[in-house]
Amino acid sequence: MERPVIATTAGGLAELVTDQTGYSARPADPASLADALARALAADTADRARLRAAGRHLAATYDYDRIVHRFLCDIAPWTMRTGPAHYRTGHVTDQST
Repeated sequence: MERPVIATTAGGLAELVTDQTGYSARPADPASLADALARALAADTADRARLRAAGRHLAATYDYDRIVHRFLCDIAPWTMRTGPAHYRTGHVTDQST
């Protein structure tokens, strides 16, 4: 079963958890957290569907494997090549001897 996202606005979470993607609360503010929980519990079917779609989009956008793969392709493309280990190190050696 999918659950709504409830997070504080501390750090980078405020950029990801917005009214379109979940419910946010101010850090160290129990009343704000209670309000976010109440809003999540009161969400109707349309709100839950919208949040579910937004969550799937975020999960695909910020997929760890995809981000690491893209980083390595951009920064260290030799790590993504297939073939003998001497090619993956970035230092092609003469293997004819």
